[in-house]
Amino acid sequence: MLEIKNLKKVYKTKGGQEVKALDDVSVTFPETGMVFLLGKSGSGKSTLLNVTGGLDKPDSGEIIIKGKNSKDFSGADFDSYRNTYIGFIFQEYNILNEFNIEQNIELALQLQGKKNDKESVLKLLEQVDLKGLGKRKPNTLSGGQKQRVAIARALIKNPEIIMADEPTGALDSNTGKQVFDTLKKLSKEKLVIIVSHDRDFAEIYADRIIELADGKIISDMTKAHIEPKSLNENINIVNDNVLSIKNVEELKRDDLDKIYDLLKSKNGEVIISTSDHDNKAIKQAIHISEDNRSEVFSDTKEVNTKEYDPKNTKFIKSHLPFQRAFKIGASSLKSKPIRMIFTIFLTIVALVMFGVTSTLMLYDESYSVKEALKNTDLDYEQISKTYKVENIGHNFNISTGEDKVTYKNTEYLETAFSSSDINYLNSKSANKYAGVIKFGSYNYYSGASRVLRIESMTLASSNYYPYVAMTGLVDAGINYITSNGFTITGSYPSNYTEIAITDYMYQMLKDGNPDQVKSYDDILNKTVTCRFGFSGYNVELKITGIINTGMIPTKYNDLKNNTSNLNQNELDKLAEEFKLYIGNSFHLMGYVSNDFYKEYMKDYEVYTYDYINTIWAR
Repeated sequence: MLEIKNLKKVYKTKGGQEVKALDDVSVTFPETGMVFLLGKSGSGKSTLLNVTGGLDKPDSGEIIIKGKNSKDFSGADFDSYRNTYIGFIFQEYNILNEFNIEQNIELALQLQGKKNDKESVLKLLEQVDLKGLGKRKPNTLSGGQKQRVAIARALIKNPEIIMADEPTGALDSNTGKQVFDTLKKLSKEKLVIIVSHDRDFAEIYADRIIELADGKIISDMTKAHIEPKSLNENINIVNDNVLSIKNVEELKRDDLDKIYDLLKSKNGEVIISTSDHDNKAIKQAIHISEDNRSEVFSDTKEVNTKEYDPKNTKFIKSHLPFQRAFKIGASSLKSKPIRMIFTIFLTIVALVMFGVTSTLMLYDESYSVKEALKNTDLDYEQISKTYKVENIGHNFNISTGEDKVTYKNTEYLETAFSSSDINYLNSKSANKYAGVIKFGSYNYYSGASRVLRIESMTLASSNYYPYVAMTGLVDAGINYITSNGFTITGSYPSNYTEIAITDYMYQMLKDGNPDQVKSYDDILNKTVTCRFGFSGYNVELKITGIINTGMIPTKYNDLKNNTSNLNQNELDKLAEEFKLYIGNSFHLMGYVSNDFYKEYMKDYEVYTYDYINTIWAR
């Protein structure tokens, strides 16, 4: 897959002296496996990695990736090659402090012009033991955690080659071992190339070790495995000196005699260990694999590679969304105020020109709204549909025919989304929109209470539970729930006599009724009396399911636990922010069947509308 031929790279010192960083280096890499590049400082190992990965350009020589030769590559071609096939992991992590962990990982997808894949990001974070830390900023993480973020960022675009430059140089040995364990697992399916100064780690983890000095390869060794000598199915001799016994409880007298004869033939000390931990450490120290094969390095001879047609090798051009690029650029200018002022001026000019140009272009409104919402840190966003009304008053004189305009005013009124509106939006955004009846300040319900209450139990009331009621109803159905990553315990309502509540509502009930509610079972299948503001009468509904609508941001835990170090003003501000967040989220919605509205809204004019509002779930 990857081959380099006759690479040369020369640097010039300030005094004009030439230093050969790479001196006619040629290497063919395998399709998969872990390859270590070793050498002292200045040996050329990092230069070899940077040139091979497209971070630096050689003075001469060729890089052949899947049959495609780099000799005619432009700088943009090297960027595209790196963007398509290479995942980089750096010693200093190169994580951007302007973004949280999820956003740092998503940048790799955005560079490929792909959509943010939050589900894949969360899976990767779990894979590298960073579950639940996606919203954290990099400066709150340890060195080992930052390096695992860098690994996740390299993996999100599913590269075929991972290149790591001293990935454990800033880590302690135990954390470094965890990083190498992760990379070793990846090397079973990908080519992993690592620059390191640690020979001990290399001999443990490497499938191949290439050593450099003065810009040349002085050693190229590949790990081989030697099968142990077997006395029987339970007793093996490794390297003529190590005795491995499996299933000790099955040993027979003849087996013990063989072991005795073997021990008597040796001189000196014999150590017998029955500790799994010690045995693992001993095997690692003397290079014995888990299956008792001896690991030895010998000169690399033939490297198995596939034949590739360069016509089928395609590159993905690098592309970074404007808002991300602007944020990165603005941050880098903080330490250079004069350049920052000049850049701000140019940016303003460019933005004005961009704004004028964009107004003259056609665009897909649904797509634009979706992309704007997707790049926020919000889990949900409520949107409404409005229309502009121009009110003009006239005074018409019948006798003279004079028509005077007495007043003019403009107002914006909210109106309902129709089923066709919702279907259109979902066709453009992978089923992300759901229609909602909100018990809010809409003219349709003037004079009504606009509240749905569960009257059979007491709902907890606090800064963490600012609404002792549901704020709306959703009839999106089970397909919407599952396709947007929500989970349900129980079942989704099948008719208008049933309702499902959220886990947040369940917690509100549990905290308000600690003696009655201890688990989901105490709520499921219970009949509750609900009062609807739009109908003004009580209805009996059975709770068939409890829906987990995702994790509430951890910054609001101070409101829940009452253990905060915040002062009263800060708590009040946080409470107001949370009230706005929770009131416009899915956490306070009731989930009903499709025939619910027809049954309970049939006597109202609003029945001509399918939806009053929508909420967009990211």
